[in-house]
Amino acid sequence: MKITCDLAMDLVDIYSSGAASADTKNAVDEHLKTCRSCREFYKDYRSDMKKKKIEKQTPNLRFEANGVDEEVISRTLSSLSKRLRKRQVLTTTIAAATAVFGLAAFLYDLISDYRKGKRR
Repeated sequence: MKITCDLAMDLVDIYSSGAASADTKNAVDEHLKTCRSCREFYKDYRSDMKKKKIEKQTPNLRFEANGVDEEVISRTLSSLSKRLRKRQVLTTTIAAATAVFGLAAFLYDLISDYRKGKRR
């Protein structure tokens, strides 16, 4: 059975996945033996499918591989970054206030002892 290039290209997904019937597979095989451009097309298609399969197996390569939109991830990371900055500012402020209070208490005690020593 002879098929056209358009039909062969339309069948690329079914043929490459192995879901094609025996008749369809034979017709595409026959066409690929005689048509160089379709052979190149199928070769490129298989190469692209291998790349996509690798991307799905390695979720760190692309955000979409896990079915999560990049915009959602970006907004979430931005929100977490803001919260982290607020915590850092609060922690730094508390640490500085504690240091100032401790220094003030030390100086008060030192001055208090000095005054007591002078009066004697």
